[in-house]
Amino acid sequence: MKDICVVHLVRAANDMSYFRRFLDSYRAHPGGVEHDFMILFKGFESAADKQPYLELLSGVPHRTFDVSDEGFDINAYYKVADTYGGEYRYFCFLNSHSMILDDGWLAKLYHHAAQDDVGLVGASGSWQSHRGAHSVLRMVMSIANYFGRALCANTSLSLKMEQMNEVIKEFVYLLNYDRYPNVHVRTNAFMVASSTFGMVDGRSIRTKRDAYIYESGKHGLSKVVMDSGKKLLIVGRDGLGYEPQAWSTSKIYWNGEQENLLVSDNVTRQYELATLEGRAKLAEIAWEVDDPDTLVDRWEGVANAKYYAEKIRLQQERLRTLDSGAEASGVRVLIYGAGVLGDAFDKWLRANTRNIEIVGFVDTYLTSTVFHGAQVHSPGYLVDPAAMYDYVLISSNKFYHEIFAQLREMNVDTSKII
Repeated sequence: MKDICVVHLVRAANDMSYFRRFLDSYRAHPGGVEHDFMILFKGFESAADKQPYLELLSGVPHRTFDVSDEGFDINAYYKVADTYGGEYRYFCFLNSHSMILDDGWLAKLYHHAAQDDVGLVGASGSWQSHRGAHSVLRMVMSIANYFGRALCANTSLSLKMEQMNEVIKEFVYLLNYDRYPNVHVRTNAFMVASSTFGMVDGRSIRTKRDAYIYESGKHGLSKVVMDSGKKLLIVGRDGLGYEPQAWSTSKIYWNGEQENLLVSDNVTRQYELATLEGRAKLAEIAWEVDDPDTLVDRWEGVANAKYYAEKIRLQQERLRTLDSGAEASGVRVLIYGAGVLGDAFDKWLRANTRNIEIVGFVDTYLTSTVFHGAQVHSPGYLVDPAAMYDYVLISSNKFYHEIFAQLREMNVDTSKII
């Protein structure tokens, strides 16, 4: 058997620049230990589609493996492991967003992964729990509180039953996780022995939630490794292997400047590019106990998820219509709401429309957007004669009707509100 196979996932659905950036980082930063390099092509329909990627690999020893675009990254990794598990002692899996940041990166991971008392190492890890820090008793009590409020609401009985059913399903899903701190290695740039990888079945993952459970659930890879008596470590650029109690101050993932990070990805770059406020919010998710008073709000969000999804779908449909009928000068849209949903709409518009110009954000409470720090105006901007916008897009779900009423009272033309 050989020791190490480095597996890098390349998705046909992604822009080729993702692969080019990864390959540049792979060339620039030697692994520091002998290994085979495998390109895992996901969703490529023909040899011709792969050819530009193979040309970039000229001079780089590699082997290839093909899978369909069905499933998630973990499904593809297991197909590799099923085929080559008898050939390699260790696999190091890197997703399509990975970028290597330091020389000897692989040797640093391998040094710790090869220790007898270590079961799983990665370039990042977290204490985050989808369940939060809530006990089962507190969750049940908060659901009872929510049900009492829902039953008194001025809505139909059928809607109430549908909403309560959604809350029960969410509660059952959250029971798949331990409460915070929920220690787990993130499933990117992680190294694991072939025999250990086979302890958990990742082949049956069908949804994004299944993938979350695999990564951080009670029966996921990290928990199974810990239950077997082996350690979880995240490895820094300094070559040290950090045990879970030190992760929040390791300057690896969502703390400090991430200056000790060995391999980056889209999630670590989200923190890197965030404002100070945005970084604080992300650090809170990974390393702090959440507020128990937020539970009832969470159940309300779950209960209204279908309604919110339909609201967003209709807004996107109208935006597409505006985009397709735009004049040469384009359509100027002001986004009301500078939080996470505001940024999500901002990103969606930039990715899916060509004739819509985002002229800014309006928010009553925030002074900057969560991720990219664009300027945020006060609501008074909407009635300023110098304000230049054609439409106002309300990003908020929960407060949509409240904001709509506010805009109407400010004499904003309601036909221009999305």
